[in-house]
Amino acid sequence: MSILETTESFEKTLETVEPKNFLETLYGMNEAETAPSMEIQTREISETFFEIPKLQYEIWKDLSLQERIDILQQFETEVAKIECREALPVKSGDLGNCVYGQYSPQTNDIIISKNLMESDSRENYLQILNTYFHEGRHAYQFYNLLKERVEPNSELYNSWNVNLNVLGYNSGDYGLFGYEEYYVQPVETDARIFAEEVMIKLDLR
Repeated sequence: MSILETTESFEKTLETVEPKNFLETLYGMNEAETAPSMEIQTREISETFFEIPKLQYEIWKDLSLQERIDILQQFETEVAKIECREALPVKSGDLGNCVYGQYSPQTNDIIISKNLMESDSRENYLQILNTYFHEGRHAYQFYNLLKERVEPNSELYNSWNVNLNVLGYNSGDYGLFGYEEYYVQPVETDARIFAEEVMIKLDLR
């Protein structure tokens, strides 16, 4: 086939293929799914929350520990769909003093403090939700960086990449200044803002 014929064939492809299917048609590549913006994610997550009765405090406070884990797992499945990431196991565990929860990229799960999960108080119920949203956001950040980018905001995505892959994650393990650096690093700031936005939409702050 001549260069002219190849060019004509390429131009015909451009004319007949929908833009979003161009890479798949031309090269057999699938375009990555794009997640909604933070504003839409937080709104859809809050709407989903109210569709699950057992997540409401008046019912939650009478659930067993296992029932609470199960209902958070059900919620996580729906949240992951909204965020265009895989759903992770939600667990309860002993995390030590002053640690409410954690997301681990090594084990790829979300753990909420057992002390919190066993409490019937409304204050701790609110902390569980805030912690889940915060750690779920970390799961979303790592999914973007390690598996597939779905975050539409390039500036936000790049800040996570620099934080984790260039500068390295600061765990805040070295005194007061270490904690301050931990607190203001991009992935922690973003997770904190995300959790606060969902809690505000739930009118639970």
